[in-house]
Amino acid sequence: MKNIIEEYKKELKELISSKKYLFSIIIVSILAYGFAITHCSIGMDDTALDRYYGEFFSKNMIAAGRWGSYFLYKLLNLTSFTPFWLDLLTVLIIVSTAILISSFIRRNIRKNDIVLSLIFSCLYISYSLINEPFIFQASNLALFLGNLLTFAVLFAIYEIVYNHLKFRYYLPLIVIFAFSISLYEACCQTFLVGLLMCIMIRIIKYKEKDKDVLKFFGIGISILIVSIFLNYTILYLLYFIGIKNELSGGRTIYWFKNGLETGINIIIGNIKFYIFSKTMYFPVLEFIIAGIIGLIISIMSSIKRKNIMIFNVYILMLFSNIALSILQCIAILYRTCTSWGLMVAAIFTVSYYILSKKKYVKPIAIILITLLILWQTKDMNQWFYSDYVKSQRDLKQAYQIAEDIKKKANDLTKPIVFAGEPDQGFQLRPQIGAQSNGLSVIWWANFSFDDNSYELIKFINSLGYYFKRPTDEQYERGRELAEDMESYPKENYIKEFEDIIVVKL
Repeated sequence: MKNIIEEYKKELKELISSKKYLFSIIIVSILAYGFAITHCSIGMDDTALDRYYGEFFSKNMIAAGRWGSYFLYKLLNLTSFTPFWLDLLTVLIIVSTAILISSFIRRNIRKNDIVLSLIFSCLYISYSLINEPFIFQASNLALFLGNLLTFAVLFAIYEIVYNHLKFRYYLPLIVIFAFSISLYEACCQTFLVGLLMCIMIRIIKYKEKDKDVLKFFGIGISILIVSIFLNYTILYLLYFIGIKNELSGGRTIYWFKNGLETGINIIIGNIKFYIFSKTMYFPVLEFIIAGIIGLIISIMSSIKRKNIMIFNVYILMLFSNIALSILQCIAILYRTCTSWGLMVAAIFTVSYYILSKKKYVKPIAIILITLLILWQTKDMNQWFYSDYVKSQRDLKQAYQIAEDIKKKANDLTKPIVFAGEPDQGFQLRPQIGAQSNGLSVIWWANFSFDDNSYELIKFINSLGYYFKRPTDEQYERGRELAEDMESYPKENYIKEFEDIIVVKL
């Protein structure tokens, strides 16, 4: 095992010491994330870090099921909105993940080929669906660190199996993978897609027999299952010692409720709606195109090698990219689909490799792959800009509401009751199609956690104000009083009553 680790260190060192490789990923990272890192944007969940990572026995991330995320953020003292620092650290982890995967490519697929590693890394780093989870400060670091650890575990399993190492090496991997899952459950989907890609490598490059492929697949799935079990064992031990169990509905498996026929129809409907009807969303369009190209390559490769297993594995890989949605029979959440970036980067890298074999086609392949990377960085940049503009509008409205309260209320020590429903947010045209990007923090904070608009009061107070939170009784009465009031931004959207101030949004 020490020899394998040393070989990976050597590959990593050669990658980082390559000026061409290092320069390329730095430029791509700046183009894709430079604006987001340097322009503060407050969105959903960003005001709630103190809630998610508060006292140990409070309603925190452990209560919601992500114990690894809780301990990671507490270790780093991330209990409040942290612009620039947290975003930059997250980008560095994304880049580190690309470098790790590239080292695996060099060791197991194309030794001493820096170009393929460069292309894969640039495509992976800049895949613009990343904008969806990246904007959530409460989970972005945990998700991408979990992804990094997941790939490390996957590659370690690969090396243990094919270097015939002892069983005892699996044990620390199970612990690490359980921690990865506890950071963010989407790591399971990434692991599954990565596992199938490793199988594809063994079939195509090493012409491995079906029984050996199935053995590797069985080991990988077994480690996945055991790691999930260990994750939940630790979680329920934490519940046992006093942390309240508040696992969200997002973890519920709805097959039992929907039944087989209805469940299948829901999955088909989700694929149609969230994938094939979302071609205006560039990363989804990319995923569709990459999926079709990969399908063609898999069919041609199956025919050429007379091995239907290549096609079968590819189809399974495609559906593994929505594994969480299929398992739970729920909508496809883009912020959990980090495996899509792996799929898209891998297929377009393979496409470049196939085209570059032909002397006269290679220049065209270089131009096309360069354009694709530029399109991805541009799209990522524009999504972050759109979210920033939305955030600026939220800030403007929050300041206006706060100043209007100061003008119209005589006693600012009275609690504030927010009623009504604000605008949900917006996305700048032609930047449309995202699920999370563009949602207003005012809209979210007004109803989040069923907590009397406390997150909205907290958001406004973070701008330098000191408004009080209402009791449950005051909140309910304020909402009743608001029924006869005008809504923001009309003249009389704020009214002061005996013991409360009511603001109708």
